[in-house]
Amino acid sequence: MEFKTAEYAREQIRTVAARWDAVYGPRFDFQIVGPGDSRSISEALHSFDPETASADDVAVVIGNGSWVEMPMCLECKTATTDAAGFGDEDIGVAWCCAQCMRRALRKLAGDRRRKTPNV
Repeated sequence: MEFKTAEYAREQIRTVAARWDAVYGPRFDFQIVGPGDSRSISEALHSFDPETASADDVAVVIGNGSWVEMPMCLECKTATTDAAGFGDEDIGVAWCCAQCMRRALRKLAGDRRRKTPNV
């Protein structure tokens, strides 16, 4: 089981400029469809305050949200920063947010109480 938290989201934002540079290099003028060349994107990513920038800020600069993705809860279909993932990279990971997980645990606990015979 994997866990993603708000700290995971912040770490993705903290490292996005270095990850971008590792793929596209800060010195190249590789043209990216849409937002501009790789150098200007690198410069913009490095200009962010990594403690206050948002995933949306990154997405605007890069042109999509794939560099700072939050898990999508399979149950409520909401992007979340607090989730547990079941599965693995080979078969895929199903994410469940904390709220849906608590709801499922309450349901399981209630079902178990009803099935317990009276003694």
